[in-house]
Amino acid sequence: MISVQVPSIGLFSSHLANVSLSLGEPGTKIRIENAGKVSENFRESLIFAHIAAENIARKSFNRDIIYRGSNPIQSSGDSGGLIFALGMLSLLTGKAIRPGVTGTGRIDLKGEVLPVANILEKAIAAIEAGARTFLLPKEQSLVLPRGIDYFMVGTVAEAWKMVTE
Repeated sequence: MISVQVPSIGLFSSHLANVSLSLGEPGTKIRIENAGKVSENFRESLIFAHIAAENIARKSFNRDIIYRGSNPIQSSGDSGGLIFALGMLSLLTGKAIRPGVTGTGRIDLKGEVLPVANILEKAIAAIEAGARTFLLPKEQSLVLPRGIDYFMVGTVAEAWKMVTE
């Protein structure tokens, strides 16, 4: 099982959501557990993460992936795509992600990291939770708070090299 932290923006607060990814029975599905109501964007981000991980690792999952959320009420949006892909790469390759890494970014089918909303709030949540490294889309420019190392990435492959070396 691999645990990753994903910045989560709620109506009243921002925090890092702890989610886990693990392998299940033989198959190729993504099972979503403890995530409450799940948006179509959220489902799509997991599918894109799955495709990106397999393409970068040049290896296929032969077992179902189980996503266990930390919010049994609702999981929405697609800004977790980058972190989901890194978690799936860790699961697929057996390589660990350095401790204290989080970030945000939508991804496309080619594994490119795309801009998202609410980066400032996500960065603050990461700092407050003690994260040391925050990954964000290269195409995103804004003033961010001090207290964490920021790395702008253009692709999941680029982010993978940063967080495993």
